[in-house]
Amino acid sequence: MLQAMTLVQQPELRFVLAPELRQSLRLLQMPAVDLAAHIREQESENPLMEVIWPEERERGGRSAGRMRGEARESRWTIEHRARDTETLEQALLAQLRLTNASREAIRVAGYLAGNLDGSGYLALGLEEAAACLGVSTLQAEEGLRLLHSCEPAGVGARSLAECLLLQVRRDPLAPRLCEGVIERHLPDVARGRWLRIGQSLSATSGEIEDAVRYMRRLEPRPGSAYGFGEDSRFVVPEARLSMEGGHPCIRMNRAFLPRVRVASRTWTNEAGATPEWRRQAEGKRKEARLLAEGIAFRLESLHAVILALAEEQAAFFLRGPQAIRPLKLEDLAARTGYHPSTVSRAVRDKFVDTPFGIAPLSRFLAVGLDTEHGERVSSRSVKHRIRALIKAERADCPLSDCELAEVLRREGVRISRRTVAKYREEERLLPSTLRGRMEAGDETERG
Repeated sequence: MLQAMTLVQQPELRFVLAPELRQSLRLLQMPAVDLAAHIREQESENPLMEVIWPEERERGGRSAGRMRGEARESRWTIEHRARDTETLEQALLAQLRLTNASREAIRVAGYLAGNLDGSGYLALGLEEAAACLGVSTLQAEEGLRLLHSCEPAGVGARSLAECLLLQVRRDPLAPRLCEGVIERHLPDVARGRWLRIGQSLSATSGEIEDAVRYMRRLEPRPGSAYGFGEDSRFVVPEARLSMEGGHPCIRMNRAFLPRVRVASRTWTNEAGATPEWRRQAEGKRKEARLLAEGIAFRLESLHAVILALAEEQAAFFLRGPQAIRPLKLEDLAARTGYHPSTVSRAVRDKFVDTPFGIAPLSRFLAVGLDTEHGERVSSRSVKHRIRALIKAERADCPLSDCELAEVLRREGVRISRRTVAKYREEERLLPSTLRGRMEAGDETERG
């Protein structure tokens, strides 16, 4: 069989993004903090880029006073959040330095403090820690006991039961049954088996009720109040939203972003400049121009998307998150004229300052549920209604997921029990068997 090479023309339709558009979309997707870091990096590498930061603009212009106020607010925000991001390990090491324990025990405890997970639990075994440090298991146990003596109570535990026991044993006012319930009956507490607990511990229903009520006030994740060092991120609102004269008002936040422009001086015509130098200088000028145009495109696109969101969710500014109506990316794209992928980039990881606190833009997007009246309500408003129903329920008669679904159906919302359970879990609300007061007798989960 003969083989030969031939040339064939074949039509092909291909969609290719221009470099300018790719740059603009990449800048649009960046949060404000990441964009500021990117601009500083480009500024250090490009001599033909003039970057005027907000603190530099304080020195002149009619808006100098306003810019000084914005700059002061920006600096306070960064300093305040930096103080709030103390890690659990840093807090524990500071306490260990003030103890009178032996140097070896402090060394072991400090090593264990560096191996805690985000909840404050010990993430490795004592045998492994002893092998890594070259100490005996008894010395590792002494270091662990020293770590257990630190604040917050329960830190360094290896299980939920140990975490709760560490907190109970520090409190002389803890009910006497707490230790027995934690050591032997945690699964029974989760399932509401009060009769079984009472028979095992020879306790009355009132004593069990006091013990379990006390246990529910304990902290199962003692390390959750601390930051995670490099994982901590700053949140900078892109805009401030409010209602003025019955209409949404948007004030874009420019306190963190500079003004970028191309240097006015041209170096390509300098005497003695080689062709290679001219090409490099022209490339730097183009990079500066693309960055300036990309920032302008980002500001324009964000303003259009945020304005469309504010107008579509105007009821939010009057009644709060429960008034959020169904809204999809496609609806915003049709309203703004941008492609849905562009709108998605504008919404991702962006925050706005509202009368109800700082909120991500994605919170204003919600799927819809049908009602008996032919209208649609947002999933977020349904979640707020579920939270309100649970808050108003009787303590001795909590509403199961089936009962919550029935209440919502009577209000006209078509929703299933499974969807109610899903929304309840997303809102971090406990099932009915764990919300109610203790009742004598075994109880099965109705949620």
